[in-house]
Parts: sequence; C-alpha cells; structure tokens
Amino acid sequence: MNQAFTPGGPTVLIGTTPLQATSGLTGVVDPTQRTAYRVRCLINGYISWAPANRTGGGAPQGVTSTAPAAGTPSENTIGMLAGQCEIFTLPQNAWFYASAAVSFEVTPGEGI
Repeated sequence: MNQAFTPGGPTVLIGTTPLQATSGLTGVVDPTQRTAYRVRCLINGYISWAPANRTGGGAPQGVTSTAPAAGTPSENTIGMLAGQCEIFTLPQNAWFYASAAVSFEVTPGEGI
C-alpha cells in the first residue's frame, strides 16, 4: 500500500452505540486480515474498536470506550482531539464505539 487513502465503504457516524464499519468485503470474515480506516474526530474523546465476529452475528459484547487510568489500561482505545483525522490499520469489518455521542466519523478503505 503506497497510495493516498481510497474509501472502500460508507462513512459511519460513531457514538456510544457499537456500529460496524464494513469495507464491502464478502464471504467469511477473517479477523486476522487488516483494513485501513480514516477516523475523523468531531469532539474530544476516545474511540475503541473490536474485530468482527468470525461467524457473523452482532456487536461484540462487554466492550466500552473509556479513558485509561493509572493501572487500568483501556484495550483497543485511542484518544483524539476535535478536528484530528488519522488513518489506522485495524481488523477488517471492525466494530467501533466512542466515549461520547456523535463524536467520530469512520470510513473503511485502503492506503495511507
């Protein structure tokens, strides 16, 4: 991958309800495969992700998006500032959730 970011699926508005950002891939989901995601932060907050279930089904259970604290890490979570836009490589068709409502836009695709 040595190109500008190319969208590969619809942009999803992420808040406090887990939503999946699908890349248009069909067939069996392999959580070891990676997809690039363009993440745009609308308000200061934390965004978390989880891989898609290999057998399909709904959102991952028991995962929250909370700030890490001393001695209490937050798995698969990153903090971002309002207006920040980054590209991350994460599991294909990942699920996303945020620490605040209407706080991130996530677009699956490929590239840097």
